[in-house]
Amino acid sequence: MWLLLKSFGISSLLYAGYVQTNPKLGNIWIRPDDNGKKMFVPINLINLMKEPISNSFFWEIRNLDLNIFVWTGVTYIIVNSI
Repeated sequence: MWLLLKSFGISSLLYAGYVQTNPKLGNIWIRPDDNGKKMFVPINLINLMKEPISNSFFWEIRNLDLNIFVWTGVTYIIVNSI
C-alpha cells in the first residue's frame, strides 16, 4: 500500500509538470486571469486527473500521456523495480 501511495505522489508531481508544459494542453493549473496576471488554479489539475474515469478520449493510444492512471502505473512499475 505504501508503495502505491508513494508512486501516486511521484507520478502526480511529474504529471502536473508535464501537463502544464505540454503543447497539447498547457496552462492547466497556472493560468492567466482577465488582467493577464498568472493565477494558481489547482482545481483545474484535479479535474483533469479525474477526467479519464468518465472520458474515453484519455484511453486512446495517442492520449495516454494525458492519463494520470497510466502515469501512476508506469511509476509504480519503476519504483517497484528499484
